[in-house]
Amino acid sequence: WKQSIVGVGLHNLGNTCFIASVLQCLLRIPAWNNYLMFNHSEECMIINSEECSACVLQSLAWVLFEMDKYTERTTALSKIFSGYLRSQIICQQCRHASNHYETFFNITLEVSLEGSVEEALKYFCLAEDMKNTKWYSCTNCKLKQRAKKHFKIHQLPNVLILQLQRFGHSDERPYKVTHHVEFEEYLDVILYVSANCAAGYRSNKPNNNNNNNNNNNNIYRLEGVVVHVGSSIGSGHYYAYVLDPGSLNNTNNNHRWYQFNDNSVIPTSWQNVKKAEAYFLFYVR
Repeated sequence: WKQSIVGVGLHNLGNTCFIASVLQCLLRIPAWNNYLMFNHSEECMIINSEECSACVLQSLAWVLFEMDKYTERTTALSKIFSGYLRSQIICQQCRHASNHYETFFNITLEVSLEGSVEEALKYFCLAEDMKNTKWYSCTNCKLKQRAKKHFKIHQLPNVLILQLQRFGHSDERPYKVTHHVEFEEYLDVILYVSANCAAGYRSNKPNNNNNNNNNNNNIYRLEGVVVHVGSSIGSGHYYAYVLDPGSLNNTNNNHRWYQFNDNSVIPTSWQNVKKAEAYFLFYVR
């Protein structure tokens, strides 16, 4: 895959700005592009798979279909996008821990009270009382006890997709969380993974003077942002910011970004990107 290719915009066919924005982010992920080119249709008359938009859209439709079916870990799609979440319930009487694991393709973060992605991740992993279940049937005590539950990432995906929960309902009325949520170009997830997962990454934890070193398995680099502008989920517009992978070799770490807004493609800077009202964040390691 030629990393110097910036890409082109996509015409809005009527309410297609969201899927176009997601597609622009996906098309800048090397592993995803390699998968597309490897599986380029033999029946396609276009020899260069990088130029075949029909095959790209067909593959995207297949991705959405496969995600909806909760694919197995053995598929190529899962190896790129999926990870494992560990849900742990701890009995407050005997401290026995019960673990449950499930596959995820993205993590939805509550941001109504949080000012940054890191704060939202901490809240996501925070232990909470199981109040709704009243009493937990502990398999160790053999009795109903009070319990706490919390989440940790047990196996990290190669592409970590974070969805900021900006839309909700209050008194049956839809609303949008409009305040700015800070996000960084690099994200260290070591605090949000299970002990077993973290054990393999502790020795790779970077020092404070080398935060842009992406050779660490617990460090993700932001490569795509989907932005929503508007007052509600039923109105407004979506566009994307995408990192130019060809700028990653710049010695001054001044990476180039592009704004993809329907058929418009314009260069921009990280200073503009980080001010955006982000809805989806695509982090790659």
